[in-house]
Parts: sequence; C-alpha cells; structure tokens
Amino acid sequence: MVTLVQGNDSVSSYFSKLWEEFDSMTPPQFDCTKSKHFMLHIQRLKVMQFLMGLNENYEQARSQILMTSPTPNINKAYYMLIERESQRSIASSSSLGEMIDLGAMMAGKGNYNQKPQKNWNLICDHCKLKGHTKVVCYRLIG
Repeated sequence: MVTLVQGNDSVSSYFSKLWEEFDSMTPPQFDCTKSKHFMLHIQRLKVMQFLMGLNENYEQARSQILMTSPTPNINKAYYMLIERESQRSIASSSSLGEMIDLGAMMAGKGNYNQKPQKNWNLICDHCKLKGHTKVVCYRLIG
C-alpha cells in the first residue's frame, strides 16, 4: 500500500483506489475499550498515507493540512484537496481564456490612437487644399 501513489490519477480516483486497498488490509472492527483509540489511530494513518501519495503539485496543500491541529479526518483532508484541485482547474482555464481575450483585443486594436496619414496627392474641390477631398473637408464638416 505504501507504493500506491497518485500518478496521473485525479485526487478522487487516487482516493478511491487507496481506500479499497486499505480496507482490504485492515482487520475487522472489534468491541473493546481501546477500539476508539484504535480507530483514531487508523484515521491518522489514512490521512498520512493519502497525503504522502499525492503528486508534488499538492505539496503546499499537503503541508497546510499536516500543520493543522488537530489533524483533520480523512474526509476533511479529501475535500480540502478536491477544492484545491477544482480551483487549480478553474484558474488554468480562466488564465487561458484571459490570454485568448487579451490576444483578440490586441489583434483587433489597430492604430486608433494615431492620426490618419494624409495623402498629399488628393486635392479638395471645395477649399483647394492638398491632403483631403470634399467628403472629409474640415471647412465643410466643421
């Protein structure tokens, strides 16, 4: 079981595989005064095994969970990582979307801040000046 790691699996897939194997190895529950302590110990082992098998991408989240006092139960640790995984997914897709939007804006931007170049070969029929025509003559248009 120590060799079971996340690899290319999602957190939820890794979580399921790990507990299927873990449950097949643990003895059945027993009734005694120490069973509560035993179950708490098993819960801590589950959290440690789960966290240690995660990819390096989750190193920061793993550290945060391990520093939490008391150590969260396995379900809380799992949901914390699922939340982190979905945030990472949203961030990467929104970053890609933002880059595409920015690229589209820059491609369509053009040279709107620059004054139009005058064509000195044109002569206005109205004012007889060079560089424009009667259609855009500033003396007519204002």
